[in-house]
Amino acid sequence: MKWLLPVMMIFLAIHLFFLYKRIRVAGYLPFIISMLGAVFIMSSRAFFPGTQWSLVAGVGMILTGSLLNNFPHVSLKLIHKKHKIA
Repeated sequence: MKWLLPVMMIFLAIHLFFLYKRIRVAGYLPFIISMLGAVFIMSSRAFFPGTQWSLVAGVGMILTGSLLNNFPHVSLKLIHKKHKIA
């Protein structure tokens, strides 16, 4: 199934694009975590095709980034601070 890798790359790019558009709402943390997950998945498919732990870690990071994007009020307070301008 040689067609699966390009399709997966397209869907990851769409996912990261939508996370990038919501940076003002949810902060940088969901985007960064999902970007790292995409890097884990792509690098494991290209360089370590026999390992499963890196694929599971990448999918877990993408899932975590998506959940943090959907629930921005649950985001870590240490990394994502909202400042009020007087």
